[in-house]
Amino acid sequence: MNRLVDQQIRRNTETRYGWQHFAFHRDQVANLIAGNDCPRGGSLCVFGAGNCNDLDLSRILACFAEVHLVDIDSEAMLSGVAAQGVADHAAIRLHGNLDLTGICALVSQWRPASPVDDQQINQVIEAVKCANTCPLEESFDVVASVCLLSQLIEPLVDTLGDQHPRFLELLRLVRFGHLQQLVQSTRVGGTAILITDFVSSETAPEIASASQQELPSLLAQLIERRNFFHGMNPAVLMNSLCNDPLLSQHVGFAELLAPWVWDFGVRHYAVAAIRFQRL
Repeated sequence: MNRLVDQQIRRNTETRYGWQHFAFHRDQVANLIAGNDCPRGGSLCVFGAGNCNDLDLSRILACFAEVHLVDIDSEAMLSGVAAQGVADHAAIRLHGNLDLTGICALVSQWRPASPVDDQQINQVIEAVKCANTCPLEESFDVVASVCLLSQLIEPLVDTLGDQHPRFLELLRLVRFGHLQQLVQSTRVGGTAILITDFVSSETAPEIASASQQELPSLLAQLIERRNFFHGMNPAVLMNSLCNDPLLSQHVGFAELLAPWVWDFGVRHYAVAAIRFQRL
């Protein structure tokens, strides 16, 4: 078995009954995906659906003719749609066992205590470059990545380590690959939404009690002190989308939205969202 997939399955299993904790976070996600200013009808694709605790599927299904859910953990999605009573809904499409990075199998063979050589890293780089930029080989009116990017980067932190001389190279490549998937999977004129957690109460306990009014100032201070997950600075993500020559040519109006706090139960996360139009 792939140990990284096993790890994700365990996490989804542990949070399967976290519906109540996720309520505020779920509302924020739904407001972005299916709010009053979002298009009605058409198709939606969600990257990182997991057990769907952060997706109000009834509200989302009321807005879209097709809802495609993507995750590496098929069982979690099956459990999630069943728990919300929409497993038999005609608009739901599940796409499981899908590794969006294309490197999960390779990185799962790495171990923190064992050196990773250049040949192994080069294999991963080629795998990322070969990964399909439209993982479902079609595009959608709205595409949302829901707190997935940090999970894609985390295995590099855990197995390669941030002191490795090629760590930043790989991190930037995985990050760029995911942003490119988000762009390329969105139809021209459609909307893409990147929702991502970027710091937790484990290193910034004050976010758990911060009010919505206090949050922007607090998070600005944390970012200035570089207290955030590797590669997850929201300003850097926004800059990549708007200024990278390969991405920016496809990105229209883009906005960094107000952050919020996600009560995960055992910890809290600060969450940021970027919404943009696909050119």
